[in-house]
Amino acid sequence: MPLSIVCDTNAHHFRWGSQECNRRGYTLSEYLATTDLEVVNQGSEPTFCIGNKRTVIDVTLAAKAILTVIQDWQVVPGDSSDHTQIQFVIKQDKRPPDRRRNIKNTNWNTYKEELSAKVGLWFGNITTPAEIERELTKVNSAIITSFEIACPERRVSGRHKVPW
Repeated sequence: MPLSIVCDTNAHHFRWGSQECNRRGYTLSEYLATTDLEVVNQGSEPTFCIGNKRTVIDVTLAAKAILTVIQDWQVVPGDSSDHTQIQFVIKQDKRPPDRRRNIKNTNWNTYKEELSAKVGLWFGNITTPAEIERELTKVNSAIITSFEIACPERRVSGRHKVPW
């Protein structure tokens, strides 16, 4: 899932630029190691400033799937509150059109012809498990490529979506 989270963690850890670590930081860091989320923070610019206390406790997380589209992450200086603003840009090219195969439109005559041409007739004995695996791989490949030829992918348009 293309997920990004910007949160006030109240957790200190070197992973997101803190100068020290605390129990919350260790716990959050250990949790993140079990997920698909990565820390986006760059540098060690404080994200929380009150009085003479300046720490990095605001953390930006992103799923690995969208990590490459998050760019120019930065802490924006200014007097908005005790937490400074975090800013980043999500740059993504236009999504490629969805392409799908409609099994109802499969040309079954083409499928049979392609499969027959690829599989043909086998002669000889198959005696070892390795030979069985090799032949099964050939048959599987022939079935898939024959289907792909007989039922090509088509671009899916969004015109038939319901208004809600």
